[in-house]
This record gives sequence, structure tokens and C-alpha cells, in this order.
Amino acid sequence: MSKIKKQKTEAGEEISRQAVKFGIPLDDSIPQKFKDSHHVYRAGSDIWDAKLNQTNTVMNNNKYYFIQLLESDKPDSGSYYVWTRWGRVGHVAGLNMAGPFNKELAMKEFESKFRSKTSGSWADRDSLGHIPNKYHYIKASYDFDKDDKKSSGEGSSGVAAKPSQTQPPPACKLEPGLQNLIKLVCNIDDMTKHMTEIGYDNKKLPLGKLAPATIEEGQRVLSQLSDVISGKAKGNVCSLSDHFYSVIPHDFGFQNMSAFVIRTEDDVKRKREMLESLVEVSFAIRLLADLSPASDPVTASYSRLGCHLERMEPDDTVAEMIRRCVATTAGCTGGHTHYTLAVEDVFSARRAGE
Repeated sequence: MSKIKKQKTEAGEEISRQAVKFGIPLDDSIPQKFKDSHHVYRAGSDIWDAKLNQTNTVMNNNKYYFIQLLESDKPDSGSYYVWTRWGRVGHVAGLNMAGPFNKELAMKEFESKFRSKTSGSWADRDSLGHIPNKYHYIKASYDFDKDDKKSSGEGSSGVAAKPSQTQPPPACKLEPGLQNLIKLVCNIDDMTKHMTEIGYDNKKLPLGKLAPATIEEGQRVLSQLSDVISGKAKGNVCSLSDHFYSVIPHDFGFQNMSAFVIRTEDDVKRKREMLESLVEVSFAIRLLADLSPASDPVTASYSRLGCHLERMEPDDTVAEMIRRCVATTAGCTGGHTHYTLAVEDVFSARRAGE
């Protein structure tokens, strides 16, 4: 299980992070006593978990509102609560746990909060379009088939969820150079750090939980922005930027949002590259999360790549050519004069079927 970071609310209640039950994460800030005794209510594939986001670059708004309906882990207990958290992206402004309710009243409370923020009904959430000055419902994916232990492996710094301490994995038999390469390529923390550095708010919508429909909507908005910027269509870049940031949450801190309006083709290009990275990283995280905790994580990750990698000998012709290129083509501008690059290993790659 992942290490859990503990902290306290203003009321002194202890809270912790990374609680996942039945493949559905509970909000980070829920008090620990509720994480121990409740889970997010689910009826079939209907998950009562709403992540809402609203960006308005003109009004300098970049805020979120989370709602979760919690059900007791004890069958037939009839204990239900509605949890809400809100604030500017990356910061907490308020928390509230309403209840206890019976199921019917809890559902009404949840639906009322959802409607007040989105102007739409919870039942029609998947068909709600973007409404200016209202919160946007962000679609997420869930791992229904994973048990608690497997699900709570998210966020580990290794290539996959760590196995049980009582059953250590078999020793990795890959040669050391290849082991180091796989650990580098499959490091989830590095993937997450990269996306955070380019602005994406991984805390609001973890990379492995991104729904394809969410990314597709972001791509559509960028296409509209491109048409407006190029003059092919009429529109407002501020409104379209609001739509994009509402769909794809960004953590800009308390900076003025007017500085982040997408105004040029270069801006659009950078956001498209970010979405491409989101797709690739989300796929990689889901792939690695499916690894069996009983297997050697490095070997298992290598197998899932579907690509044969072999370290080249230092005197190999191709390896020597790559080393020469790295040594002779390093730029002498842009701050590259205070360090040099060295090639540790060169690998040949051959994918299955090629």
C-alpha cells in the first residue's frame, strides 16, 4: 500500500491522502474517520462523484467544486453523507460534510448542490455543454474491478504498485543497464511531475483517471481556438480559453488569469502538445497500474512494453556514431556551455511484429 501523508484540518481532525475503495478515490481532504468507514456511493456504473471546474479569465476565476456522496461500509447501516470541497485550483477555501442522511435525502442533497453549480441535472451530466459563468462537469474514468489494495497503489514512485511486505517479489533477472532504463521509462512520479511542470493539475484529475471524452473535448476547443485565431471562424478567445481551462484543469496559483488567455497559434500548439502528452502518460499509468503485485515490477513493466531492448556494445558502429553525435552537436547557446553530455548506454529496440 502507498504511504499515506497525514495532516489536520482547522478543526483538528486528522485527514490523509490516497484513500481508494472499490477503485474509486475518496477526496483527499475527507477526515480519516470517514475514509475508514465510508466509500463513494455507486449504483452499477453510476458513480456519485462530481468534479466541477470553472475558469473565467476576465473575472480572474479559476476554481473548483467537488461533491461526493458517501455510503457506510457496513451493509444496511443507512448512513450516508454528502462531502463538498471548494477553492481556487491548487488551494482549499472550504470543506463541508453534510449528514447523516438516509439514501434518498443524501441523493437529493447531492443533486441540489450539483444543479446549483452547473444549472443542469445530475441525471443529464454527460450531455451538459459548457455554460459560461457556471461550473463544468469533468468526466473521469474509474477502475471498478480493482480491490482496495491494488487501487491504493497509485502515486508510488516505482514502476508499479509495491507488493505486500510479506511476499517479496522475485529478483529481477534483467541486466543492470536494462533495469535502470525500465525504471526511468516507467517512473510514474516523473510522468506526473512533467505534467505538473507544464501546468496540468494532477491533484484535481489524476492522470490515470482521465476519461477519453475529457481529452477529446479539450482537443475540440483548441481546434475552435485555432480557427478563430487564423480568421477562419468568428469567436472570442477569452471565452474559448475559459472553456478549455474548465475542461482541462490547470493550476496557475493566484496569478491573474488574463495572462493565460490562448491568443496565438503558438499557444494552441503548446496546449495540443500538452494534450498529446496527457494521452500518452494516462495510457502508461493505466498500463503500469495493472501489473500484478506478486511479480517483479521491473520485469513485468518491461514485458508490458511489448518491445525487445538490447544494450549495444560500446564499440558497436551505431553506438559509436550516437556518441559522436551527442559530443559534436551539443548547442553552444541557450545556457548549454556550463555542462557536457555523456552517453551511458545505447539500446537497440525491436517491437513485436516489426
